[in-house]
Amino acid sequence: MTNREEERDEEPARVVIPRVLDLGLADDRVTFLEACLHLPKLHELALESLGDYVRWFVAPEWRTVHSGGIVSGPYAKGTRQATGSTIEHMLRTTTMLRGLQHCKGFDRVLASLNNPTQVNSVMFEVEAATWCATRAVHRELVFSPPVQRTSGVKYPDFLWQTALGDLYCECKRANLWQRREVRRLTALADVLVQAMGDKGAWPDTLRIDVLIEGSLGRNPDKRLRAAVRGLSDAGRRGAHPAAVLDGSITATLRQRKDAPIMPGDAVTINQILVDSDRPVRMDAHSAHLTITRDLAATRARLLGGLVREAQMQLPQDGPGAVFVDMPGADASANRLRGMLAHPAHKNVVWTCVSTADQMLWAVWRDDQPFDGRLLRAHDAPA
Repeated sequence: MTNREEERDEEPARVVIPRVLDLGLADDRVTFLEACLHLPKLHELALESLGDYVRWFVAPEWRTVHSGGIVSGPYAKGTRQATGSTIEHMLRTTTMLRGLQHCKGFDRVLASLNNPTQVNSVMFEVEAATWCATRAVHRELVFSPPVQRTSGVKYPDFLWQTALGDLYCECKRANLWQRREVRRLTALADVLVQAMGDKGAWPDTLRIDVLIEGSLGRNPDKRLRAAVRGLSDAGRRGAHPAAVLDGSITATLRQRKDAPIMPGDAVTINQILVDSDRPVRMDAHSAHLTITRDLAATRARLLGGLVREAQMQLPQDGPGAVFVDMPGADASANRLRGMLAHPAHKNVVWTCVSTADQMLWAVWRDDQPFDGRLLRAHDAPA
C-alpha cells in the first residue's frame, strides 16, 4: 500500500462573464476568452482546449456558460437530473481527452460522454486512464476491450498495456452514496430538532450530541427521538444526566464549549439557531444539536461491494485492476488488503482509491508483477 496526494494547481477566482454565453457561437467564444484574460491559467487552458470542448461535448447545454463559469449537461431521459460543473473543470477534462484521443476505442468514450446517464462515470474513467498514461511503465491504452467470461462477453473500461504486462481496468464511483448518507442524516437531524421541543427555552450553553456507530437497526427514528427527548427535558431542568446508550446510538448532553466526539471518518450535521442581530460561528460550538454518523465500517463495506461488482467485468483469471472514486480511510484500505489476499478475488491484483482528482492510496496483491512500480510517474526519478 502507498499513500499519495497530488496537488492541484487551480486559481480560486471564478471567471466573470457579461451574460450567458453560447460557446457554439464564434463571437461568444471570443467573449469568453476575453473574460479569461485576468485568469492566466484558465485563459491558457481555454486557448488549448476550447475548440475540442465544443467539438466533443455536442449537447447545447454543455456549450451554455452561466455566471461564474457554471455549466450543466442535458437532463437524463425521463428525469430532472443533470450533471453540473464549471467550464474550468470541463476544459481540464477536455485536456485529458486530448491526451487520450489516439487510443483505440476513443470513439466509445466520446459516445458515453454524450450520454447523460453515463457522463459522470466516464469522466472518472478519463481521469483514471490519464493517470495511467502518465506512469513510467505505460505503453498503450485500449478502451472497452472485449473480455470473454462464462456469463458472456464483458467490456471493462480499458486495457492498460504496461512494461509489467497487460492489466484490465474497471472504474467505480461512490460519491452518490456519500450524498445519500448526508441527506439521510439531515432528515434525521430535522426529526431530532422536533423531539427537542421549544428551542426558544433551550439553554444557550448546552448541546445534545448524537453519535451513530454501525447499523441503526430497527425503528431508529423512534429510538433517537426517545434519547433526545429525555436529554432535552434534563437540560431544561439543569440536570446532568449520563449519556444514553442504545445499541449503535450514543446521545450526550454537553456544554457547547466542549467539542463533540468525532470519529476519523464521519459526517456531522450541526443544527444552529441563527440570530440575525449577531454573527454566529457555523460549527458545533454554536449548535444546540449535532448528529454524527461514523462511516468507516459502512464505507469499507461499500468499497468491498464496488470491487466485487467491478470484478464481474474483468477476466476471470485476471489480472485486473479496480479504480474507485470515493473519500477513503484506513479501514477501507485494510478491508481491500484482506479481499485481495482471498482466492475468491484472485483476478483483482491491484486497486486504487482516489477523490477530487487526487490519489489517496493503492493496494496490491503480493507475489505478482503489478505492484508499487505502477505508481511512479514517467518524469519521476528512478
